[in-house]
Amino acid sequence: MPDFSGVHPGPSVTDCMALSQPGPHLFILAVDSHRVHPKKAEDDVDALRKHFGDDVIKHLVVMVKDMDSYQALSPLEDRLGFRLATASENMQRQCKEWSTGPAYNYQQSMKLLLSQRRKVLETQMRDQPHPAAQRPSTDTKTQSGPSSSQTDVDPPEPAPERTADGEVAGGPASSQTADGPEQSAPECTTDVKPAGQSDNVFSMVLVGQTASGKSASANTILSTLSYYKLYKHRFKSELKSVPVTTRCEAVTLKAFGVKIRIVDTPDFFHDQVENGEAELEACRRYCHPERCVVLLVMRAGRFTDGERTLLEELEEKMGWRVRDKTVILLTHGDDLPADCDQDQYVNGQKELRDLVFKCSDRCVVFKNTSKNPQQVMELITKIPDYKKIFPKLTNAISKSPLLFMMATPF
Repeated sequence: MPDFSGVHPGPSVTDCMALSQPGPHLFILAVDSHRVHPKKAEDDVDALRKHFGDDVIKHLVVMVKDMDSYQALSPLEDRLGFRLATASENMQRQCKEWSTGPAYNYQQSMKLLLSQRRKVLETQMRDQPHPAAQRPSTDTKTQSGPSSSQTDVDPPEPAPERTADGEVAGGPASSQTADGPEQSAPECTTDVKPAGQSDNVFSMVLVGQTASGKSASANTILSTLSYYKLYKHRFKSELKSVPVTTRCEAVTLKAFGVKIRIVDTPDFFHDQVENGEAELEACRRYCHPERCVVLLVMRAGRFTDGERTLLEELEEKMGWRVRDKTVILLTHGDDLPADCDQDQYVNGQKELRDLVFKCSDRCVVFKNTSKNPQQVMELITKIPDYKKIFPKLTNAISKSPLLFMMATPF
């Protein structure tokens, strides 16, 4: 186990718990001679409680080298509730005796710990002024008029982009004042930039056939990354054989210190989608190779003829190797047999396995009815170069083993 005394233990704690499912019977905290001091030892115990919850105390043995150290820390034994022992030749027998009770349940303790942490974060968010309330002064200068990139034959623009709160991006909150720079609210994207030109927003573009679960997946991602907000906007999602999403629709929010744009798209190749080519062109404007990930959405248990060639068709229409920035997203994971994991399912279908291989084995399964944020965190870490795109997230993962379970979009 890592050293808890001065640094965060890192992801190896989660790995250790995974190898001892549902949890270990015993935690042994070995206290070095230079930390045999009530204050230092209490700090070490508090570090364990921080990472494993209060229930860890019932399973904790603090091990010291000699009787002098034992006497120095004995006042803490009754006050904090752990066992205190000295190292001896009988350790193996003692450990068996100490482990006769029920095992420490890591998952149950984490649920309580995460619930407490979530309440703290929600309180912090409520105490902060809402971005929508930070309006510029009345002497703002709004920009109007058509985009300079428009031509006489420009395709229709996508639906007005919105923030996760339901505000139209580029409304009053994003206009520029006469006395200062642009406000911090999301910038105006109604006048969309031409294809191939990148803004400073990372786009997550969901593409796929009708009824594959694109909109439901977009809502799952949106609700996880903005869980602390009572967001007004949701992508329309219905289980129908005819297209529900008929034009590109985008919502922006900020998570992990990065502006993220979630883009829901229609089935470009469906006969009942009007202006399919125009909507495909609108989608291209969000798909800058250096600032996007394409989520190719498919329903688990269904692999259609159109999906077999969808990746190649997208690459032909987009004009670049989309597969280099694609993650296969399988929806309706609830429908998979309980004893069938993702790898077994993918490897059991040759054509699907070949498609996943083309995308460098980047594949995740979503249960859109689940509120577990870990599935979205897994998706984030499948994004090519995610460590460069989300440096704050990468730094947090390296410091805290609970990041994947908390999925806190700071």
